[in-house]
Amino acid sequence: MYVSVAEVRNTIGINDTTIIPDTTIEQAISFAEDEIDRFTNTTYYPVEEKGVVTTSTNTELTDSNKSWIPDLYANYAVYIYSGTGKGQIREITTNTIDTLTIDRAWDTNPDTTSKYYITYNNKITELLDGKAEIELQVDKYPIIQVDSLKINDVAISSSNYYIYNKTGKISLKNTAEKKYFGTGSTEDDRQAINLTYWYGILAENRKGKIDLPQQIKRLCAIVAGLKALSYQMGGTYNTLSTFTLPEFSGTIGQAYVNIKGTVDVLNNELTELKKMIVGRNPYME
Repeated sequence: MYVSVAEVRNTIGINDTTIIPDTTIEQAISFAEDEIDRFTNTTYYPVEEKGVVTTSTNTELTDSNKSWIPDLYANYAVYIYSGTGKGQIREITTNTIDTLTIDRAWDTNPDTTSKYYITYNNKITELLDGKAEIELQVDKYPIIQVDSLKINDVAISSSNYYIYNKTGKISLKNTAEKKYFGTGSTEDDRQAINLTYWYGILAENRKGKIDLPQQIKRLCAIVAGLKALSYQMGGTYNTLSTFTLPEFSGTIGQAYVNIKGTVDVLNNELTELKKMIVGRNPYME
């Protein structure tokens, strides 16, 4: 998740699970992640687990210090963020208590210098129209890694094209198996492009920290918190705030009023955060 349940609870100031269950906050985080992805026009790779490689084969990674639930991370992704094989990302097909099996072989097998983390699987396959040009603009970016590229079912070797990660552009070299993404005469002569690639923002910055951008984490905590509070406001709108009996009067907490006050503060912060984020390069600083 982009943020933890505890981070959302700290944001809204409600730690009692009988008032707002963890499952409600988890659902709110999921909705918040989708909203943030749409707002920033990309996606993010939170750290779900991390460690150091003990051994590896062409299609496996073992960390003998782990004791995972089998297949807990099936369909997740593993990313090598440091050491031998740095920069590679692969889909996890299965896992044992200490070994991940991946969907295709490493380009460079990790070793004991390699550090990894497990994260979301944001690999996509798109079918695009290719124009009579040597360049192709993908729909989603920044590009992290291209797994395969075909032009009219002709596979293009990875050594035969350039990837402009930040702008989402792919450019054919003059040695490519196909000269153009289209048939080569006019822009109307299109060819089917089958492209499988990974895109988004990795949980890694230039300072070597493995974490999401702090503004994105805060944005997610606020959006999820507001969603969780909106559920609670519906259930506490009529909660008694003060009472008077013949002998005395007292207060049991102004539930709706207090929650509404928190919502107003968070909405103001949310507005300012969105102003800071919109239009900026989404890469970590």
